[in-house]
Amino acid sequence: MSIFDIIKRLTGINQEEVLIDVGLPEKPTPKFIMTNDGNITIAWNGRTHSIGKTHPNYNAIVACLTNNESDRLDPLLDIPASLEKRIEGVTVNQYGEVFYNGEQVHSVIADTISSFVRQQLPYKPLARFLANLMENPNERSRNELYDFLKHGNFPITHDGCFMAYKGLTSDFKDRHTQTFDNSIGSVNEMPREQVDPDTNAACSTGFHVGTHKYASDFASSDGKLVLVKVNPRDAVSVPRDHSCEKLRVCRYEVVDICERIMEEPLYVAVNVQPEEYQDDVPELDEDMGLDFGDCPLDEYDDVADAPKVAVKTPKRAACTYCGAKGGKKHAKNCKRPKKS
Repeated sequence: MSIFDIIKRLTGINQEEVLIDVGLPEKPTPKFIMTNDGNITIAWNGRTHSIGKTHPNYNAIVACLTNNESDRLDPLLDIPASLEKRIEGVTVNQYGEVFYNGEQVHSVIADTISSFVRQQLPYKPLARFLANLMENPNERSRNELYDFLKHGNFPITHDGCFMAYKGLTSDFKDRHTQTFDNSIGSVNEMPREQVDPDTNAACSTGFHVGTHKYASDFASSDGKLVLVKVNPRDAVSVPRDHSCEKLRVCRYEVVDICERIMEEPLYVAVNVQPEEYQDDVPELDEDMGLDFGDCPLDEYDDVADAPKVAVKTPKRAACTYCGAKGGKKHAKNCKRPKKS
């Protein structure tokens, strides 16, 4: 006995009438208007949605409307809070707004993070940078740091610090007192209150790092030029006498001897790739600088059109004392300074 026989016995309706009267409801179609600049207004399920080209699901929504795939539309229109990007106290919500510990942040770095998230670029190092910066206790120090970073094209690190340069004596001591050891791997620090916060003081107390030009001139022909790593929270002041090319800090780490100007936007430590940072490194090809004075991706609406970040792993420089190349054993008579 077929389903039609059962229906006829129960209702008295024959097969032909069933084929005519029984059917699926018509698939609902959303109503929408798209303006010349690409913004969309959608009337759907009793609600009106305004979708701009910055919406993270913009392309998928357009595809649904074009192909009348209304069953896929709801989750694209209403992005749940679970899709928020959260890392180290920094949150980027579904609207691209950036918060630190619950308070919205309005700054160049926040705008850049928002754009990186929207363009699906690696935003985590920038988020960690912002988290470290917000731990700096002085608002003026935080603002001045942007002026310094704009002048040197300094790369940031996976853990949210930034790289800079420092000029030293030939035996890796500081130029002023010649008492602080700056051999590779050493860390120098002093209480923050001992660092002069006055930007009008040309030469004063505190550790100084700078641009490649400033540090090279300071090292001169008989000194050493090294790469140093600085946490944004340890920045204190930017003296105005050198056009924002030097920075006073209360702590820094000596990372390596400098053999070239750092050009990559993301500094990758030699032979070090912490597991928790592996997904920060994109497999992309084209160069793009991190400009702290501008948000370079704001003009791009499609990730395919946006420039990509290239991460280049710097090669370890050959030892300047015995000539041993990176990863090779030093000569027994090598005169390089020992780590403290």
